Amino acid sequence: MEYKEEILSIKGMHCSKCISVIEEILMEIDGVEKVSVSLARKQASIRYDSSRVNTDYINKELKSIGYEMGYDFSIIDKIKGLFRKH
Repeated sequence: MEYKEEILSIKGMHCSKCISVIEEILMEIDGVEKVSVSLARKQASIRYDSSRVNTDYINKELKSIGYEMGYDFSIIDKIKGLFRKH
């Protein structure tokens, strides 16, 4: 088992019901151990066994209920900044 912990940006959340729906669907995925969703940040903190599940599958499950993983553009901008310095 190789556990990973990630913070995933979630697109489509609007209310507190979204939190429980997302947490429920993600906890049903084989290999997911822990999920905590923040409506204010529109993020999910997730711990999963990467030998059993990956983020593509997690995103597929989110899409099946009307949500999807977004991208954290602040991180992407930081990475681009690293390349510009060289």
